[in-house]
Amino acid sequence: MNKLIALVALVGLTVWAGCGGQTASLTASPDGAAHEVTEDATAAADAMEDAAVDAADAADDTTADATDAVADATAAADAAAETPKTRETPTTAAPSLLIPGGVAKENSVADASQPDAEVVVLDTDRGRIVIELYPSDAPKHVANFKKLVSDRFYQGVGRTFHRYEPDFVIQGGDPEGRTSRAGSGGPGYTVPAEIKRKHLKGAVAAARQGDNVNPDRESSGSQFYICLKDVPFLDGAYTAFGQVVQGMDTVMKLRKGDEITKCALMPRSSVIQE
Repeated sequence: MNKLIALVALVGLTVWAGCGGQTASLTASPDGAAHEVTEDATAAADAMEDAAVDAADAADDTTADATDAVADATAAADAAAETPKTRETPTTAAPSLLIPGGVAKENSVADASQPDAEVVVLDTDRGRIVIELYPSDAPKHVANFKKLVSDRFYQGVGRTFHRYEPDFVIQGGDPEGRTSRAGSGGPGYTVPAEIKRKHLKGAVAAARQGDNVNPDRESSGSQFYICLKDVPFLDGAYTAFGQVVQGMDTVMKLRKGDEITKCALMPRSSVIQE
């Protein structure tokens, strides 16, 4: 635009100069030669005006090209900004393997807690269940559960599953499981709360009395439940200490009155390989 203004000014100046030259020539040569000078000056002015117009047209073309280039660059930048970035999902999880004479681990644990060197194997009316334990998260509960298993508590007085809540939990381990007092029994002691792990499907956790009579949320000495699905509203309120890693199909078949026919501790390395 500035170039165009300058060119117009130059044309005006040229025409003015031409007119001035014409006047001077007429004054200096009143004998007829003045007409030739005037025609020459006029022709020169016309030529310069044409050149100025051509230059203005070229400047307009350059400006238009530059404007188009800026518009193209802006559109490309907008398109790039609107395109969502994607990220590849790692798929490096090691597969579970079946060891001859052992069982396969069905469910991967959702955290990096180190499992115990032993697993608990429960044989029930409906089939076998293998439970992985996590002493780094709940050491007192793991030690207590292992002791009860070693003492055959869960294939003796505490062998019955006395509570079944569809799409929620199956609960057992109560010596009073077959009586009208089901849900109130235990070995005569409680275990201090160790609330840390989440209640995922297959989580094994300790039952307890309600907060109104148990504000410290201490767990029952023997009663445990297994989650039939993820139960996040129990997180932060009950102590989970294990996870079913084989036999979740058996767990889903359990009902009130089913029994544990045998319980045992087995070396984890002889049962599970990841």
